[in-house]
Amino acid sequence: MKTVIPDTELLAEFKVHVDTTQCSLKAESFGSRQQMRGEEIEALAKAVEIISGKAVSGAADKHLPALVQKHALFLRSSITYSRRQSKAAELLTARAQKFGSKQLMQIATKIGEDPFAKVTQMIRDMIAKLQDEANAEAGHKEWCDGELHDNKLTREEKTAEVNTLTANVDGLNAKIDKLKAGIAQLTQEMTELDAAIMEATNVRSKEKAKNEETIADSTSAIEAVEMATQVLKEFYGKASGATALVQQSPADDAPASWNAPMTGQQGASKGVLGMLEIIHTDFTRLQADTTSEEDQAASEYAEFMETSQKDKELKYADRLAKQRAQTAKEFDLGNVQKDLKATQGELDAAHAYYVQLKPDCIADGLSFEERFQARQQEIESLNEAFKILSGEMDDA
Repeated sequence: MKTVIPDTELLAEFKVHVDTTQCSLKAESFGSRQQMRGEEIEALAKAVEIISGKAVSGAADKHLPALVQKHALFLRSSITYSRRQSKAAELLTARAQKFGSKQLMQIATKIGEDPFAKVTQMIRDMIAKLQDEANAEAGHKEWCDGELHDNKLTREEKTAEVNTLTANVDGLNAKIDKLKAGIAQLTQEMTELDAAIMEATNVRSKEKAKNEETIADSTSAIEAVEMATQVLKEFYGKASGATALVQQSPADDAPASWNAPMTGQQGASKGVLGMLEIIHTDFTRLQADTTSEEDQAASEYAEFMETSQKDKELKYADRLAKQRAQTAKEFDLGNVQKDLKATQGELDAAHAYYVQLKPDCIADGLSFEERFQARQQEIESLNEAFKILSGEMDDA
């Protein structure tokens, strides 16, 4: 079922309309009563006139002087009071219709019905009551103005504080998120750096082993070639000495094939020794190149390891600083969030108090000034009516 929220302005208008209608109805009823009261006053006035004549007054002076004079005086007084009551009632009725005052209409109705003494006391009481209400409302307004002013300042102050603290919370969260991202990035870079160091170490280890093997093999080959060359050189050196035997006659019993001395492959010696020299040169170059490559690779690896280690130390220090900064920011965030919660509670309390003040201090209908003016008009009207009843204002 849909809840219908009443329009406060419409309700206020309706209330004023109802009050005005009630005043009009009472005014109509009062009009008929006043007509009757006027006719009654005319009848009483005529009766006084008759009684004051010779037929009654003269006889009364002669036979019942005190009694007739007393009743005649009472009758004249009643007429005077009735006229004053009627005039005061008319005044209050007109003012009630003009100002829409139910209180004036009630007094006007009472004036036409109640005894004179009761009416005057009732007016005195009503004036005193209205004055007390005016004083009380003035004091209440002063209190309301003070409370509303202080509450407004509190709400504005706490709203500003909440906005500032909320901005601080957002700023700290943003900084913490940035620090977390930086820490994650550094951690990833350190992991990648460790992987690169491990890979470079594995490659360097294999490369070094291969180079050492190549250098060792080259060294062995060079030594072997040098030995072979030395052997051949010694041989061919001895063989070349055998040419001296050619000048001596061979023994009588020497075989015919030994008619010439044995000197070996002297013609091919240069070719064999030349080949050994080429082999020696190749292995020497291989040994030198491999040694140079190994030295360069070792130097590059050492430089890479030194650079990587420094980079890793810097990243570790940077990550540690960011982690400490994150811890500090999270601590600050906790404090700011506590302040924000407390300040938000104070702001909510200020709003709740404002809601409580509204029914008593912020009227949906007439403002304080309008109510004060209406009350003053009622008091002035009652004072005028009282003057009429007390005879301070002439009937003329």
